[in-house]
Amino acid sequence: MNWDFEPSMYALAVCNNQAKIFEDIQEIYEKDALDFITKFMHSEVAERMDIGITAFNNTGSKQLGEYFVSITHDILPLTQNRHTAALSWMGYMYRYWAWMGMPSKEIINIAPAEKAYMLFGGYHTLAIQEAVRLFMQKR
Repeated sequence: MNWDFEPSMYALAVCNNQAKIFEDIQEIYEKDALDFITKFMHSEVAERMDIGITAFNNTGSKQLGEYFVSITHDILPLTQNRHTAALSWMGYMYRYWAWMGMPSKEIINIAPAEKAYMLFGGYHTLAIQEAVRLFMQKR
């Protein structure tokens, strides 16, 4: 893990793109947000995004979200609306964490979607590195 990670403009754009995908889960795709996020973070799409420059990192949030929904047929339907600011933060935080050097599959195991969503209120004002440290301490 690179605790001193200084993101490039490109890395921040990719973080923002994933934040937008997670934010749009409910409204555009009508899918359960936490189920979507868990499956996304365990997917080959996220794994390929982890390696750096890939077509997925250069794909718009709407196109990437549509692609993921089209290849993942078992995402639960929307039954409960979640706070979109929390979902956006989760998308940004998870991708930033991946840029720090941890694979998405490990991240979602350390900070499951349900836990990250629940801790949004206390963690979203922290620097991402500090939020990551806290998640890793509580595993």
